[in-house]
Amino acid sequence: MISSMTAYSRKEGRDDQGELVWEIRSVNHRFLEPFIRLPEEFRVLDPMVRERLTKRLGRGKVDCSLRFTPSSSAAAEIKVNELMARQVMDAAVQVDQLLGVGAPVRTMDLLRWPGVIETQEQDYSDLQKLAVSLLEETIDDLIAARPRQQEQQVFHKKVRVQKRIPHTTATDFLFGGRMPGTAVHKRSRIGRKPRQLHDIHIRGCRL
Repeated sequence: MISSMTAYSRKEGRDDQGELVWEIRSVNHRFLEPFIRLPEEFRVLDPMVRERLTKRLGRGKVDCSLRFTPSSSAAAEIKVNELMARQVMDAAVQVDQLLGVGAPVRTMDLLRWPGVIETQEQDYSDLQKLAVSLLEETIDDLIAARPRQQEQQVFHKKVRVQKRIPHTTATDFLFGGRMPGTAVHKRSRIGRKPRQLHDIHIRGCRL
C-alpha cells in the first residue's frame, strides 16, 4: 500500500535576534514538487532546504515556508553619513542658484537620498543555524503526521461507504468499497437463488 503524503507541521523557535516559524504542507503527488519561501535574510539556505526535503520526503507537493520576526532589541543601528548629507545640500544650493530659486531642502528628502542613511548589517549566522535545526524538527513532525492522516482518510472512506450502504459488512468494504453498487448487486443475486430453486421445485411437482 502506498503511504499518503498529505500532512502538515509547524515549528517555532526564537533567540535574541527574533522569532522563526517553519510551516510545511504536503499533498499527494507522483514526484517531489517543492515550493520554498524564505525571508531575504535566509535566502542563502534555499539549496540546503531543497536538499533536505528531497532526501527525507521523496515525493509529494510540498509547500515549505519560513517566517522571521526580528526582535525590537535586534533592530539595525541607523547612522547618518554627514559627509554625503553636506554634499547633497551643497549641490542643492548650486542648483537653486542656477535656476534662480530658493527652495529649501526638506529633511525627509535629504534622508531618502541614497547613501545618506547607513544601516549596519546584522550577523544572522547563529539564527540561520537555529533555522536549520528547526527545519529538521518540522520535517520529523511532518513524517510522523502522515500515517495518522492516512488512517483518518481510510476511516472517513469507510464511513462514506457505510452511509451509502447501511448494512455494509467488512467483506463488502474490502471488495466493494470502490464500487458499492457491485457489492449490492452480488448480494441481491445471492438472495434470489433460493427463491428461484423453490419455484423450479414447485413447477416440477405440477408436471
